[in-house]
Amino acid sequence: MIVTPVGFSTAIAAASAGDVISLSAGDYAGTLVRNLTFDPPVVLDCSAATLTGWKLRFVKGLTFRDANFRTLGTGDALRAEDCERLAFEGGTATGPEVAGEGVLGVRADGRGLVFTRCQGVKITSCAFSGLAVGVAFSLTQDFAVTDSSFDRMRSDGIVVGNSQRGALLRNVHQGSTPLGSEHPDAVQLLSKDTYPVTADIEISDCQISGRTQGVCGFGVRFERITIARNWLWTTYAQGIALYGVNRAVVTDNRVRCFAGGAGRPTINLRGENIVRKGNVIEGAFGRPAVVD
Repeated sequence: MIVTPVGFSTAIAAASAGDVISLSAGDYAGTLVRNLTFDPPVVLDCSAATLTGWKLRFVKGLTFRDANFRTLGTGDALRAEDCERLAFEGGTATGPEVAGEGVLGVRADGRGLVFTRCQGVKITSCAFSGLAVGVAFSLTQDFAVTDSSFDRMRSDGIVVGNSQRGALLRNVHQGSTPLGSEHPDAVQLLSKDTYPVTADIEISDCQISGRTQGVCGFGVRFERITIARNWLWTTYAQGIALYGVNRAVVTDNRVRCFAGGAGRPTINLRGENIVRKGNVIEGAFGRPAVVD
């Protein structure tokens, strides 16, 4: 089935489980998809299209293939609420600096893919650039971001807030462009005691470099966090930081100071039942290397 921007809403509402819908060239802007369930999922082939400012609500079973999401400044390229079984295979999410909209160099305030109260979100081999935040999960379970890239983020690459059972694997974060006194994180974990705490998160085999902090967890409590085999080359003090964590495994990470950094980055772990071994912090600014 091939659709145009004008006919998309009618086509998706009439689709059957397992259908493949090909989006023809054009800007599918401000699209709302809601109250639909597909098992197996409907696949959207988006390689010829541009998707600007999408919203998904109460959608179960939808796969985006080679989608080109964008935001023109503020707002989210895609926001999903109360959804299940969403997949994003290939494609991009870009802010105005990289999409070429407006004045080159406009402040990147938009976010890429944003999920609230969702379950079963898989993001694979996607490229995020020129955004304030690439991917954000809130109150979401069973999610993964794998083999993806985050370039020229103004703030954070991936934010995980009060969410559980997530895997962030083999991602590349580089070229952060913070403004003023901002200090972005490649991966930021957040946790408040008014909701179930962030737990069962793995961050492994990632490469992080540039004007950023590495992997940081701030909040009242975290449970069962694994950070392993990451390469972190950062300008800011926190290479890896977890505060208030219970049962963390932090192993075989390598931390060094990126060009222009003000000091040697560190690994700061505060909490209980922490396994820390095999990590290397390279020496810099007259401070010696540290090896667990």
